Amino acid sequence: MKSIITKITVALFMLISFSGAANAQPEVPADFGAKGALKDSSITFDEALVYAIQDEYLAQARYDAVIAKFGNIRPFSNIKAAEQQHISALVALFQKYNKQIPEDNAK
Repeated sequence: MKSIITKITVALFMLISFSGAANAQPEVPADFGAKGALKDSSITFDEALVYAIQDEYLAQARYDAVIAKFGNIRPFSNIKAAEQQHISALVALFQKYNKQIPEDNAK
């Protein structure tokens, strides 16, 4: 139990430390990813796919930045791998429905 608490504490400390650096990054456009989906009152299927993959691109970029700052350690490396699986699943949907896959410009 103590090991789990220690890992959670370290992870929280790292995220809090990283938040200052994250604030220095450019703000996400209002029409991008989940932020864009929340503002869109009539989302089409195509738009939903685009918003979803944009949000996964953002998450991937965030964990790339965390790993660059703190090293390729767990749980961040595991979460980054999960984000890549989400992107792969969405790419398969884009391909299935013959839709153009948006460029990853979340970096």
